[in-house]
Amino acid sequence: MIVLDKTIVEISHEPILSYLVEKEEKLFLGKLEDGVFQNTGEEVRGTEVGTFCYTEEELFFPLKKRFPKLDEIELDTKILRTLYPDLDFEGYSFDPIGQGLNIDGCSRISGRLYKFEETA
Repeated sequence: MIVLDKTIVEISHEPILSYLVEKEEKLFLGKLEDGVFQNTGEEVRGTEVGTFCYTEEELFFPLKKRFPKLDEIELDTKILRTLYPDLDFEGYSFDPIGQGLNIDGCSRISGRLYKFEETA
């Protein structure tokens, strides 16, 4: 169990991570509009550098209460930058499968972390 402590609260959430949508083995920039994650259709090139998993009840919901003005992408940035401080990544995507309630009643959020490729 991960405990919400001062570290996650004090850590900077800049720069904000890019939310990515995986579709047909391609990556697209995503956006948050009216609380809904959407695909912008703008393709990006990135390399997967890791995976993540956290529970909403232990991290996301308590942070949302502490920082009500931050949107979901800003909160995810704060969580992921705290959980994986030694990993160099700029974007993240959610796994389409494996989310939802588990036997312990916690909602697990999982996905992949990406580093963008330089384009000429």
